[in-house]
Amino acid sequence: MTYLEVHVNRDSVAAGDDCDPHDTTISVPHSPNLLVLLSHILTAYPLPQIQGGNACWIISCTSNFGTPFPYNAIAVGAQQWNLPQLLVPPETAHYLDADASMTLYFKYLRQKSPEAVMDALQLLGGR
Repeated sequence: MTYLEVHVNRDSVAAGDDCDPHDTTISVPHSPNLLVLLSHILTAYPLPQIQGGNACWIISCTSNFGTPFPYNAIAVGAQQWNLPQLLVPPETAHYLDADASMTLYFKYLRQKSPEAVMDALQLLGGR
């Protein structure tokens, strides 16, 4: 089995959430399908759960943490969903960095409707 190094970072969900850094590198089983790969990533790097259960995240593939919106949005995730919804084709190779690693940023949108966020990003072309 081949593993992929994934550099991840995310927004904070609350003031107390800043006690530990959010940026790290994880190693996950590589998959040619982006949705399967995101499933592995979210198992190794679980996003925080918020009270009320309706957190929304934009998942972007970027080599520059903190890139201004609209990032390179590849998916929308939601605490109330089992899996993220892709905004892009599922072929993983398109999203790898030059060194065959991957860099992801999770932008927290509080309790925005993930369906409305999906609609807006699709309208913008997903990127």
